[in-house]
Amino acid sequence: MDSYFFVSAGADPIPTEKWINVADPDFTTDGLDLLFKAGYGTNKYFVPVELYAYYERFNDVGYQQYGIGGYIYTMFLNDKFQALAGGDVGMVNRDYLNTNTETDQFVNLAMNLELRYVFLRNFRAGLQFNFEKRDDIAPDLENRNYYVASSFVSLYYTF
Repeated sequence: MDSYFFVSAGADPIPTEKWINVADPDFTTDGLDLLFKAGYGTNKYFVPVELYAYYERFNDVGYQQYGIGGYIYTMFLNDKFQALAGGDVGMVNRDYLNTNTETDQFVNLAMNLELRYVFLRNFRAGLQFNFEKRDDIAPDLENRNYYVASSFVSLYYTF
């Protein structure tokens, strides 16, 4: 398949994100985070690429984000496994559930690595790892610069 469109739905397999911070290195949050993507991939160019739009809902912290991203390099390890590396940029809208903090917005950048398994004809299962820098994610904590490590398991349908 030289080119394909895809839709996907994913969730955080272990409902805990690790928020890496100097002041509080063990700070974590609990909840089921959801991720939805739609995009286009092609293997026709010298470096295969994949571009997508996404929507992410963080139920634990009470915010959502949407944006665009892509994998600047995709590689088929064999006829069943695909490795991808890239990143995304998104607009985050924070609602701060159960707090008195006002809603705000900011731009978020992330680096992504993903390993996908191709099964049947049009389905792929993916395990994605994200590493992000988020500022002012928890305004009640003293240090407001966080590096976030998270992962998602996703099901892809390609057509």
